Amino acid sequence: MTDSNHIVVQEVAGKVALVTGAASGIGRAIALLLHDRGAKVIAEDINPAVEKLARPGLVPLLADITEDGAAERAAGLAIEHFGRLDILVNNAG
Repeated sequence: MTDSNHIVVQEVAGKVALVTGAASGIGRAIALLLHDRGAKVIAEDINPAVEKLARPGLVPLLADITEDGAAERAAGLAIEHFGRLDILVNNAG
């Protein structure tokens, strides 16, 4: 691992992230990468495929981010499961 990669891993390790649009493509890749680098992740998507991402430290949330209150529920889930929210990846299209 190069020094710059090591720094990035240290920056996200132990953080809590919320990734919208996480069921596929870039959002899925980001959610998995953050998790692999030590972050706890809430992976949100309207697509039920998001549920396949479930594992310790990665909590899927089936939701439509455009609905009233959806953002508050997602942030609340992060706080409920992990005690805080540090990173937001607003990837939903």
